[in-house]
Amino acid sequence: MVGWTRLDILPYLVVIPNGRTSKTSPLGIYRVTNTPFFDADHWHFKALMDFIAIRDLHELLSSKAAIDAHLNSRTLMSLKDNGGDVEIKNRIDAHLSSSLTNSIDHFSALTVLALSTTFEVATKDFFRNIFVSQPLLMHDFLTSADQSGVVFLADVVKAGDFNNLINSLAEKASNSAAKGKYSSVLARIFRLCKWKDTTGIKDKIDSIQADRNFIAHEKAINSRSIESISDAHSVVAHALEILAECAIKKNIPGRYTCVQRTHFLLLGMV
Repeated sequence: MVGWTRLDILPYLVVIPNGRTSKTSPLGIYRVTNTPFFDADHWHFKALMDFIAIRDLHELLSSKAAIDAHLNSRTLMSLKDNGGDVEIKNRIDAHLSSSLTNSIDHFSALTVLALSTTFEVATKDFFRNIFVSQPLLMHDFLTSADQSGVVFLADVVKAGDFNNLINSLAEKASNSAAKGKYSSVLARIFRLCKWKDTTGIKDKIDSIQADRNFIAHEKAINSRSIESISDAHSVVAHALEILAECAIKKNIPGRYTCVQRTHFLLLGMV
C-alpha cells in the first residue's frame, strides 16, 4: 500500500546556500560545513527559557495553596502538652514563608544575569559569523598599537590554511567587537549592517546591563516584580530579533523563525 505519513514538523526557516550539507542537531536541521551559520532561534529560545524558569517559580511561590501545602507537610514534634508548640510552629512557618519570598528575589536577580549573558554570547556569535562571511569587516577590530587590520605572522603560520586563519581572526575580532556597553555593541552591529534602528533599543538594553552590573558587582538582590523581569526579557528578545534581521540582511545562513515564522510539513512515502 502506498500512502503519506508525516515524518516531522520543523518550525524553522533555515537559510542555506548551495553546497555540501551535514547534520548538526537532533532537530533535523542541516547546514553547510565550514560556512557561517547564525542560529538566532537558539539564542531567542535561550532568552525565553531564562524568563520561563523564573516565571514558573514565581507562579508556584505566589500560590498560597502551594505554600500552605509545603508548610503543612512538616510535623513539629513536642514533648510538652501545653499548646506552646503551636506558637513555635507559627514562627517556623513565618520564617519559611519569608525564606521562600527571598528565594524569588534571589532567582529574579539571577534571571537578569542569565538574560544579559544570553545577549552577550549571542552578539559575539553574530560577530563571529559576519566576520567569517565577510572577512574585510574585521579590519577595525584587529588592532595593535592603535593600528587597525593587524594580522600577526604567528597567527598566519599557526592557522595552516586560509580557512583556519579566517576562523581564528574572526574569533579574535568578535571578542573585541562584543566588548563594552551593550548600546556600543549594537551600534557596531548597526554600522556593519547599515541598519537604522527607530525603536530605542540601545537605551533599553543599557538599562539591562546597568541592572546586571549592579547585581554582579554589588551583590544587589533587590525585590524585582515578575513584570519587570518580563520587561527585561522583552528587551533582550527584541535585541536578538534585530540581530536576526541584520544577519538576514547580510545573507548569513542560519535559523530565523523568531522573525520569519515559517513551518515546514515534511511528508514521505510508506
